[in-house]
Amino acid sequence: MLAGRSVLFVGRSSRGNDPLRRSLHHHHAVAEFAETCADAERLLPRCHFDCVVVDVDSATDPALTWIEGLWRQVDTPGVYVVARDDAAIAAACRRAGVSTVLHPPLEAKALLGLLTVVRPAPAGARPAPARRQAAPVATARTHLIGDSPPMCRVRSIVERVAPTSATVLIEGETGTGKELAAQAIHRENMLGHAGGKPFVA
Repeated sequence: MLAGRSVLFVGRSSRGNDPLRRSLHHHHAVAEFAETCADAERLLPRCHFDCVVVDVDSATDPALTWIEGLWRQVDTPGVYVVARDDAAIAAACRRAGVSTVLHPPLEAKALLGLLTVVRPAPAGARPAPARRQAAPVATARTHLIGDSPPMCRVRSIVERVAPTSATVLIEGETGTGKELAAQAIHRENMLGHAGGKPFVA
């Protein structure tokens, strides 16, 4: 189970990959999509990503320069490239610090395998100081009470999905706190996707 794992896709190819999106959804992983590196720059300070997957078209693709800077900007355990099987591109990726190149079309099985080995960030993890933004995490800790491992895991997931635009489905028996978790996500959404609207149970 990859619940709470998060992936940022940069480029156009993955956005239209419906089997990939369904597999991530099935495994309860969070996915954000940015068409350009500039779009990704706006997302990076707002949420920790377990890995970043970048489309690269050639050995001189500007995305490779962006990846080189990415290592210095955020604490991201995994950065992977999606590119055709080409020796020049592979060499350029190695120079950019990327050791794993995935070939299109990106298959869900390959990505899920990488997510399995990438170590998830601890609860409350944030980007490096130069890119950090204040994040209200006390609310989830206050209203979701308990220190058991399952409750800590719930708080961790709430804190990590709240800054994203992902649609979240919460399941469980009556009285287990589904509404409390939903309220915490609604309150802590940092991208403003709630639009200032009141929470409706």
